[in-house]
Amino acid sequence: MKELDQMHSDEKSSRSRSMNRRNVLKGLGAVGLGSSISGLAQAQGRGNSKDRSQGGQAEIPISTQFWTYNNSDLSVAELIYESANAGYDAVEPFYIDDEEAVATALEETGLELSSAHVGIEQLEDDFEETIETYSQFGADALIHAYKGGGTWESKESIIEWAERVNEVADRVAEAGMEFGYHNHDQEFQTIDGRYGFDIFAEHVNDNVHLQLDVGWALVGGADPVAVLNRHSDEIRSLHMKDMTEDGGFTEIGEGDVDMKALANVARGAADVDYLIYEYDGAPEPVESLYTGAEFLERWNGPRHRAGVPSEEWPSRVVPGDGGLSGDPPSDATILWDGDSATLDDWQHLDGRDAEWTEHGAEDDDDGYDYFRTNLGTGGIQPKEALGDVHLHLEWQIPEEFDGLQNGQGPGNSGLFMMESYEFQILQSHDNPTYPSGYAGSFYLATDEDDDGDGGSAPLVLPIRPPGEWQEFDIIWRGPRSEDGELVRYPQVTLFFNGVAVQVHNDIPGPNWWKDIRDFFADNGHPQGDDGELLEELPFYLQDHGRDQDVVRFRNIWYRDLPEDPVEIEDPDAMPEYDTAGGDWEDPELISPGGTGTTGEAPGDAEMLIDGGDLSAWESTDGGEPGWNEKGDYVEVEPGTGDIQTTRSFGDAQFHIEYRVPTDVEGDGLDRGASGALVLGEYEIQILDTFMNGVDADAWAGAYVDQAAPHHDAVRRPGEWQQLDIVWQGPRFEDGELVQEAQATVLLNGVTVQTRLFVEGPNADGSLGEYEDHASELPLRLQEDGSRVQFRNTWSRSLD
Repeated sequence: MKELDQMHSDEKSSRSRSMNRRNVLKGLGAVGLGSSISGLAQAQGRGNSKDRSQGGQAEIPISTQFWTYNNSDLSVAELIYESANAGYDAVEPFYIDDEEAVATALEETGLELSSAHVGIEQLEDDFEETIETYSQFGADALIHAYKGGGTWESKESIIEWAERVNEVADRVAEAGMEFGYHNHDQEFQTIDGRYGFDIFAEHVNDNVHLQLDVGWALVGGADPVAVLNRHSDEIRSLHMKDMTEDGGFTEIGEGDVDMKALANVARGAADVDYLIYEYDGAPEPVESLYTGAEFLERWNGPRHRAGVPSEEWPSRVVPGDGGLSGDPPSDATILWDGDSATLDDWQHLDGRDAEWTEHGAEDDDDGYDYFRTNLGTGGIQPKEALGDVHLHLEWQIPEEFDGLQNGQGPGNSGLFMMESYEFQILQSHDNPTYPSGYAGSFYLATDEDDDGDGGSAPLVLPIRPPGEWQEFDIIWRGPRSEDGELVRYPQVTLFFNGVAVQVHNDIPGPNWWKDIRDFFADNGHPQGDDGELLEELPFYLQDHGRDQDVVRFRNIWYRDLPEDPVEIEDPDAMPEYDTAGGDWEDPELISPGGTGTTGEAPGDAEMLIDGGDLSAWESTDGGEPGWNEKGDYVEVEPGTGDIQTTRSFGDAQFHIEYRVPTDVEGDGLDRGASGALVLGEYEIQILDTFMNGVDADAWAGAYVDQAAPHHDAVRRPGEWQQLDIVWQGPRFEDGELVQEAQATVLLNGVTVQTRLFVEGPNADGSLGEYEDHASELPLRLQEDGSRVQFRNTWSRSLD
């Protein structure tokens, strides 16, 4: 039954708390990196940070329970950094994995431990060590998270449990902390007309910290607002977990819990120290972390905030360890990793269970290293349909086939996007074939007498020999139709071992062997019952069937791209330039360099910054660059001005690695500011936007004043960032613009601009009008008052 005795509190005057989103507490400023962990609590000055000294409502600090992010693969320290970036005042872990890393994270962010979930048995069995561990981090309270076993079915068992809690709470209080209890739904069974929770609250000591999980209270049959009103003196923290009445978990604000009323009562009438966000089983844990912070800030009381609303900022995704590499970002969906995702979730095109074979493990508990074609069984596909995505896939031709040369073999397979568009997989190392048949091509079987229309040879051939793993990263947007007419061609940019080999291509139709088919023809692009082209379909991997066509695969994942693709006004008029087709020429075999775009540069790249060498640079007036050569990197010297390359570039792939030092100062646009200006006129933003919110179109990875990045993928200060730009410049005829520039940009391996049609130059920070200029001009790096550092910067031509 629902309670009806909710107390309604009047609105009162308020004050805003001292920390808004991305402007974290500064309480650790006096503690150096080398200080002992035990100094953290003293430096932070723990205690209830609410202030009711003037009788008004106070904004309650917000925290987050790390169980929400249990499936995110982030360490406790990494979660602390992300929580600070999201705007939380504090965090609530349920374990500590690396004490030193956690101490450093708390110190650098200024966050507190609002509390920690610690079982009563751990305290009873190992009291001294447990207290020492958590007191080092300044935790105010240790909370037992669940008590079942029939405890809540009788008054006697509830009182017995309360006495046990009291005994531990008294011991913990002597150590200067609190011990408490967190409810689920079973505490709201009724005994003689009373909730078990009420009986428990009546029998615990004043020093017991009650943590009300508002979602579970609702599921148990109570009104969480009434529970908070009734126990306003005992409840000291709220788990702001939204749920439906029937027990379903939801994102905050989407369930049946009245979060606004709870926040009002907590601020106005209760003695709540923290609002703690939690979402059991969040499907997108990192995205949920940010959603929770934004929601609690919105409902947590009056604000006096500067800048744009946080909901306008790009959504957060935590990048993988490398740049463009096989390490998936936090929002990636894993299709095969040999452990959590296997061929159990794949099938043949006719619906049979996938009969390809998984290898590399002694038993299932160890996971698999790769899977391979089972020749003659047919192609396979994941059961999941994909739309516009960044797809990562790794493949290998076994070393035993090294030296075989048969043109279209060995290792012949293919990746068919949306079941219709083949990108070639083949042993092409020292193995000539027709141009649009090499690995990395948009496949079409042609000979020199054919016109070759529709196929697309790779710009170069950055392939490793058999026995080594190859990487495909495909930035893909599928076709669109309206009323049975094509309104957008499929679009692709393909990186082969980190090298852009297909750039901003418009796919003319589904391909099969020698044919490019019409989108709406039989065996064209699959259509729905309404005749429209389907927008989500699985890809498939081809089984070519011959004995020599064994291919291995591993590490397959994808990320959805946002729905803001390039629109082609007239789909019958292909853009005047892309890299499709071309003359009948074999692609040049080059070394792909390091993994993805990190490490050693590709064989056809020109090094621009190699260690601390500025020999390829000059000031914009042609003099010495004036920046500092530091041995392993170069550093901006504030006040010396921008620098530019001594040679010019046209259409190019640029790789730039930069770092904002940990001692960065300033805020907004004056914090870790620089920029990469292609042709000296078109700026991709470099800025420290970790714990530093600015307008979205000035965010790191933005095309300044036009396009915010798809996602916030910046790393924190002190970490190297990888910026990859695929650029095709504007085209002019007789001084008039005939084709806008196009750019695809990745920040730390996360696609943040997808084939952006650039609307004009923005070198002065605002979007201007195009004016005729040379097709090749220097790359420019901006000096904007911050000591930003650069290393491993290179360019390779796409002409």
